[in-house]
Amino acid sequence: MTNQQPKTLQYTSKFDDHSYRIALTIQYIIFKIVGLSPWTNFQRTRKKNYVIQHSLSGTVYNLALIIAYCSYFVWSYEDLIPQKDQPDSAFAKTVGDNVHILGVVATASVWQFFMVRQKLMIRILNKLATSSSLLQRCELYNFRDNHAIYWIFLSNFLVTTFLVVLEILVYKPILVPIRLIPALIHFWVLMQYSLLLDIVIKQFESIQSTILKLGGVNSDIKLHTLFVTKVPLRRPITHEITKIRDVHGKLFKITELISNFYGSPILMTIVYFGVSSVCYLYFIILSLFANDKGEITVNYYSFSSWFLIMVYGFIVMTAKVGQAVAQTKKTAHAVYLLLDRCTLEERTHENLVEFSIELLHQKMEFSAFGIISFDGSLLETMTGTIVTYLVILVQFR
Repeated sequence: MTNQQPKTLQYTSKFDDHSYRIALTIQYIIFKIVGLSPWTNFQRTRKKNYVIQHSLSGTVYNLALIIAYCSYFVWSYEDLIPQKDQPDSAFAKTVGDNVHILGVVATASVWQFFMVRQKLMIRILNKLATSSSLLQRCELYNFRDNHAIYWIFLSNFLVTTFLVVLEILVYKPILVPIRLIPALIHFWVLMQYSLLLDIVIKQFESIQSTILKLGGVNSDIKLHTLFVTKVPLRRPITHEITKIRDVHGKLFKITELISNFYGSPILMTIVYFGVSSVCYLYFIILSLFANDKGEITVNYYSFSSWFLIMVYGFIVMTAKVGQAVAQTKKTAHAVYLLLDRCTLEERTHENLVEFSIELLHQKMEFSAFGIISFDGSLLETMTGTIVTYLVILVQFR
């Protein structure tokens, strides 16, 4: 990628792998369909690389999704009103209306956000491609195979299919889009975030592996301060360390851009999940007093499947955030091992010391505008909040 083409994303050798390319293409198509990938498709160039660019048609498509979904909600609104013989029907109508309106607003907001800020995502992908290209120029570069992408995507596809089939079997066809689309969109936002973080994590792991290979050091050994026999290097590595240090700095800045981009859509997803969970759990409790086993069964399986699928999305996301945050410490450990186990030139030693100091000051954080952190504490916070508001809602029933 040259400076004259700032909007172009090029994928190099790893993207020439057949199975990897197929997986990425399938993911792109699905994200395109659900409105989470408004940029252009992969295209061949004369250099046989792949490119991604800003797409006017993708913007129009997302705009059409927003108009169509909002229009469908208005058209089908009467069918969403609870039956008059349903227990607590007036209150159920109020709660149900709020859930459906929130789902429509949150989903339309996500589509609009991806439509408006797609240039930032292209910039992120651009920088990821650049860092990958720079890493491949390093000696002893070792790419960490990205099998997690396949498993995450496959599991996402299976749980999505399960939810779609269940909703179609349980509810009237006219109600399925209103109930299903918000859950699918927000679930796939979480998955897209997780997949992107996984790519970043693999690049960090490749950096750590390359650092250790430059010194012929085993990552399993422990640091020593006394009576250690240092191993002389077979070749000068100052230039390689400089390149690795530069790539690591670029990756750290990429994580800041990722956190900036996904702050708003993930916050919308958290609000949607929290409010909907309280209301859906309330309906399950309400159905227990209806003495209608059919109603209880429908609510239980429908709401439980929705809840478990959304929780699964949050678990995957928080796990990937935790792995990403740990990468700075792992890189620092690799640098310290090189300093501890190898005889280094003065210039190389100074370069590594400066690198280690930079790592100490790099605090990786993924959050929504610094308000809500996306690490493991998010699940604990959401659980406590949902339980608290559910108790309040039941008490004032």
